[in-house]
Amino acid sequence: MGLYEKIASGMSANKLFLDVTANNITNMNTTRTEQGGPYQRQSVVFKEKGSFNEFFQQETGAGVEVESVRQDSSFRTVYDPDHPDADDKGFVKYPSINITAEMTNMVMAQRGYGASVTLFNQVKELNDKTMQIGKG
Repeated sequence: MGLYEKIASGMSANKLFLDVTANNITNMNTTRTEQGGPYQRQSVVFKEKGSFNEFFQQETGAGVEVESVRQDSSFRTVYDPDHPDADDKGFVKYPSINITAEMTNMVMAQRGYGASVTLFNQVKELNDKTMQIGKG
């Protein structure tokens, strides 16, 4: 895997992280999905590509990939007997989403993506300068 592909894997991973986080924020008050029941918060689990031994045989890492997107089935309940999704006791289940944590995740994803873009541009500039040296 080339350096550009490794950088692109980081960009793709951070884009998915950002998309999942935005989806969590968008659905933090969703009490009924198409599948029924409240929205379930999602979280992305990343892993490094390649094995531990392969890591030490390379000069650079092997990139990153998404291991899974997990769903959190915990909910917060609010007493609202007039809500259409209230149970027989008047409680409504909402996704257990902490807006502060989600905004922190969003900043992390944006910074990770931005760092990958910066690295991509620096590698491209270095390659261009190397080609100019060769042309002499």
